[in-house]
Amino acid sequence: MSEHAALEARIDHALAYPFEPPRESFVFIRGQALALLHWNASHVEDSVFEGEAKARTLLTQAEIEALHRPRHAVIACGSNASPRRLREKFGDDQIVPTLAITLSGYSVVHSAKIAAYGSIPATLHPDPMGKAQVFVNLLDEDQLAIMDVTETLGVAYDRPIFDRDAAKGLPSQAETLMAYVSRHGALSLSGAPVALSMVRQDTLYTSLDQRQAQGLALSLVDHPGDEREFIAENLSDSQIREARSLALKTASDLPFS
Repeated sequence: MSEHAALEARIDHALAYPFEPPRESFVFIRGQALALLHWNASHVEDSVFEGEAKARTLLTQAEIEALHRPRHAVIACGSNASPRRLREKFGDDQIVPTLAITLSGYSVVHSAKIAAYGSIPATLHPDPMGKAQVFVNLLDEDQLAIMDVTETLGVAYDRPIFDRDAAKGLPSQAETLMAYVSRHGALSLSGAPVALSMVRQDTLYTSLDQRQAQGLALSLVDHPGDEREFIAENLSDSQIREARSLALKTASDLPFS
């Protein structure tokens, strides 16, 4: 693949955010998603997958034992609900139950930040009237450590504790509910956060898809080109990308708090 073709592929990848997460619960296992009909936290072997097959008939004993490990519930409001992104982060040898929940009191919005891979990622923003269909990744301790690194915890994101009562459908095994929240806050349009159009949610905020969010971002930093040129520059020069992220944060001024 030529250098130009490789860059074009990376631009396409950036525009594909949040990378087609499934609509319903699944277990990421062996590098793929197995659709999940019922998650039994106490007896994982009795969890039911698509086709009414129980875990004990589809999984090995070692995989079942891995699923019994204590796990943290971490809200996945963007690409962390995508098997494609989980594969990029964990490879093919990790098991991550990813359950659909309803989150009240928040909207899923675009962050005022440009990710290293070129996308404008998701974050949560308080919204008293908001209700979003999101996911939780159930992560064991080792997986949480890996996710912290991929999210550059303490640099780009914080990981606050959320009220369990805000989440409908949270499994009982999850003692705490957490989420990665962007330190850059929400991308804004006319002073209000901009919601992700790909997320099923009740929100009063204007919703944009990834290409539209990129277009808004380039207008906020007065970029004269189009979205693909904007993304190409952000992919090719980390200093330009970081300067633009700071400009978006300053222009939007919508922190999570």
